[in-house]
Amino acid sequence: MIKKIFIMLGFIFMGFATTVLAVGNIQAISVDSSNKTIKMKMQACRAKLGVKASNFAIRNCAQPQIRPIKAKLIKAERKQVAGFRQDTRKQVKEFRGNVRAEKKQLRADVISQRADIKAKLAEAKTPEEREAILSEVRKQRDELKEKVSNNKEELLKRKINFIKTRLKFVLRRYEAYRIRIKKIDSRVETRIEKMADKGYDVSKLKEKQKQARTYIRSLDEKIDMIKEKISQLDSNSEIVEVRALLKNIREELKLAREDIKNYFKSVREIVKEMRSIIRNNKAEVKVNASVNNQ
Repeated sequence: MIKKIFIMLGFIFMGFATTVLAVGNIQAISVDSSNKTIKMKMQACRAKLGVKASNFAIRNCAQPQIRPIKAKLIKAERKQVAGFRQDTRKQVKEFRGNVRAEKKQLRADVISQRADIKAKLAEAKTPEEREAILSEVRKQRDELKEKVSNNKEELLKRKINFIKTRLKFVLRRYEAYRIRIKKIDSRVETRIEKMADKGYDVSKLKEKQKQARTYIRSLDEKIDMIKEKISQLDSNSEIVEVRALLKNIREELKLAREDIKNYFKSVREIVKEMRSIIRNNKAEVKVNASVNNQ
């Protein structure tokens, strides 16, 4: 019984450690087929061992066949994630290069116009000619202001769209963590219930799990808040507002990361407490057996 509980908990953490988060626009190829293959292997072991076989025995039977499949899947997904990151860096580099080129061209246009204006004013002989030139300069200046304004709006729009794409990529990673954490929490609860059925005192375990679930609720709230803030990013917003939103999103992501770390820290404490309870119970059984023999 003791070995079964710890081995099953080992599978819980193994499953999390070996799960690669294929997110963003990445299409995790062969994931569905691999999952179907794993289920088929499990069903084959269940049929082989019989209806009365425990989940531990079935998993132990299927692990040698499942492990290579998971390894190939993880390798493919890691390759996809690396490719996505490389493409993202390339896009960032190209975007920044285009912005610099556009600003450089705009400065060159302004300098060229200044030189032309000076040459025309030097050639002007009458006040009327000078006034006509200055009137044309004012018109060109207004057109230039409009061009600069439009250019800034376009750059801001492109920047915001790019930032939103990257933030959605990051957010999906956190959502994948949340899904995995909830699965682990469900499995831990099942282990606690099984220990309670065996007669163990699980009051401390339930208290620790209750504390761990506060981190799950906090993570849910933060992810929902981040989604809302990302949706508020708009190209029509002022730069000050965009910067404030991005600052808030970064802070929320940092807090969400802390919630994930704290949850797994709590789960490790639950596992330690399980071991302690089983060890103490085993020692009490030995003592009682020795007393009865005497």
